[in-house]
Amino acid sequence: MGGVEFPEASRCADGSVETEVLLVDHYGNLISGFCPGTDEAGSSLWDVDVAGHLVPGAKTYGDVGSGDLLALLDSYGHIEVAQRDGSAAQSLGAGPGDPMTMTRKTK
Repeated sequence: MGGVEFPEASRCADGSVETEVLLVDHYGNLISGFCPGTDEAGSSLWDVDVAGHLVPGAKTYGDVGSGDLLALLDSYGHIEVAQRDGSAAQSLGAGPGDPMTMTRKTK
């Protein structure tokens, strides 16, 4: 019996990463198929283009206001798109299989 296979994230020549929404958690967060390496995760923020919206990267939910969308590193090391005090999936109309493009923020 085989395990679950997840789609691989693809790195583009411009440095962006293309992946898709793997799942929506019970909070309505869009969990991506991209897990940045340790050299990228610690000090980097990633902007995410999903469902026709550019979602800004943030370190924590406290960095944005109530109802704002943000892209952040989840507790499993994946980039997720969330909405403070709301459901990103519902607000964006996005779900599993929808494409996501991550772009590493520059300082």
